[in-house]
Amino acid sequence: MQPIRLAHFFSAFQSLGGVQSVLRHQLDRDPAHGLQSELLVYFEKETEHFDRVHYVGPTPCGSIRAARRRVRRVLANLRPEVAAYHGLWGIQHFAELDGAARRLHVIHGDGPGMAILPQNAQWLDGILCVSRPLQERVRAMLAHWEPERVGLLPYPIHPPVETIFPRPSVRGRPLVIGFAGRLETLQKRVERFPELISQLDKTGTPFRFELLGGGADRDWLEARFAGDSRVQFHGQKTGADYWRALRGWDVIVFVSDYEGLPIAMLEALALGVIPVFPEIKSGGDDYAGRIDARLLYPPAGLAEAAACIARLACMDEAEIEHLRSQCRSVVAPHLGDGYIETFSAFVRRLLAMPRIAGENFPSRSWFRDACPLAAYDKFRAVKRRLAGH
Repeated sequence: MQPIRLAHFFSAFQSLGGVQSVLRHQLDRDPAHGLQSELLVYFEKETEHFDRVHYVGPTPCGSIRAARRRVRRVLANLRPEVAAYHGLWGIQHFAELDGAARRLHVIHGDGPGMAILPQNAQWLDGILCVSRPLQERVRAMLAHWEPERVGLLPYPIHPPVETIFPRPSVRGRPLVIGFAGRLETLQKRVERFPELISQLDKTGTPFRFELLGGGADRDWLEARFAGDSRVQFHGQKTGADYWRALRGWDVIVFVSDYEGLPIAMLEALALGVIPVFPEIKSGGDDYAGRIDARLLYPPAGLAEAAACIARLACMDEAEIEHLRSQCRSVVAPHLGDGYIETFSAFVRRLLAMPRIAGENFPSRSWFRDACPLAAYDKFRAVKRRLAGH
């Protein structure tokens, strides 16, 4: 297999997010599939050393100009044939420096940032999407592209060997409901959980609610649930402790406004945990709908979500076991080396196709590039407020 030099770009690596776990898997498995890869990280300072990972900035006190100098130094040694941007921000600032023969974007989730995709696509040769709805949306947005330039990438998950294990009946005991992810209002909308619990109380369903993860709104949530012994905060867990927490759940619930395909959901499905998911046209509701359409509820419809959970608590054991079996079945493509094999094959296919990425980059703003990132963001916020008046 002909080796290919490849540069990955993303905003963070050391935290416990889903994309970060994928990038760890990528760096570990790339060499076995002929990809000589290194990762360039911005928005994060190095707190722990990892081989082939470079922290280029800008952090809040650094400037884009200084970050671009560091990117040049790293890429001068790597000389990548392919540049893979896991997120759109880096394309705008580093694509003109990468010198790659082919450039691709990996879309890990839907959201407001997708609005700049058509603009950034002029500097790309291909795109990988982590869910079918995302792939369909991108192909519609870039209808002038050949369809094969927009591929589907199955997220990797690594559940314990034993994913089928004895479970007590859901009848006659509290249903164990879980959430795994960032405890933040942005995207995850965790401020909706108190209302979800209120609606669930109205159904008379005995339950326990467990939250796995950390984030800016954890303290607020703990204060709202103070005194409610049914609600437990696990904090951030890794390894066997993480899987042990997931293994105890009957249901995993999401209340987001937008998602890609949550890795925590895939990991829970591998253990037979049943999802309850908003119908927001994402990979998450695509998978939940394939298990059973009754597991979906209208966006922000917390009463409907509670009714869905209550219905699961009343199912007989055969119905519950069927749903658990379906959960494990839909995640089968995410096991093993499916992710890296798909990624490597897509990279080689792009190199065999004609280049379409342009190099006509717009002139850069001296002020924006020289200004510390936090100061520039504050300047923009003031400017928007003044414009509003």
